[in-house]
Amino acid sequence: SSSQYYYNARCYQLPSSCNDFLSKASKEPSQKLLPPATVGEYLEMAISNSNNSSPPSPSLDAEEFVPDGEPLVVARLTLEEIARAIDANGFFSVSTRFNPSTYYRQHPYVAGRYDRDYTGLYLGGRQEQAFRSVLEFVNARRIPLVFVNLPLTDRYLDSVRWSADREFAWWMQGLASGYGFTFINLNLSTQLARNDYFVDPSHLNRYGATAVARRLASDRSIPWPR
Repeated sequence: SSSQYYYNARCYQLPSSCNDFLSKASKEPSQKLLPPATVGEYLEMAISNSNNSSPPSPSLDAEEFVPDGEPLVVARLTLEEIARAIDANGFFSVSTRFNPSTYYRQHPYVAGRYDRDYTGLYLGGRQEQAFRSVLEFVNARRIPLVFVNLPLTDRYLDSVRWSADREFAWWMQGLASGYGFTFINLNLSTQLARNDYFVDPSHLNRYGATAVARRLASDRSIPWPR
């Protein structure tokens, strides 16, 4: 089972009782226990720490960090324990805001032409067959389908990625016309491309997710149930 697999995660206290968790860690004398924090706080701290040059979490004292800015490992975290930090809808709320001036000190900038996700972009093949199977399934059962292309930052959408995104949008619009589903391209919205709506160049944070949710809630092209 997944409980047999552990990550060398830097976690300090689980949302539930941490007695067992702490006793497990205390059996390893080489590890030092740090002030309490929930799994969610750790995960957000880890993301924020990658965007900033100094430790951001108030739950940890500066002296608890090793010289390179990484917190000490205090225990191992199972997949089940990580899953508890994610809500029932599969979301993990992150407040970190993307700041290009600090983010790219920690992460190299990769142009679209060197991004393997965009190398030899081909919209047909197995993915198209799988998606058409989904379309046929929902149509046969009269299930309304809404496909949302989420926004990306201008830093991420260089000429190569933007060209690929336009090709993808054109392809999706053709399928939407043929199969009768709703395609919404939020990459056309400059209001949703704000850096402070993202954790990094291509992933929304909690503020961006809220803005997207409000935008979709007011979209009259979506067949909302009445």
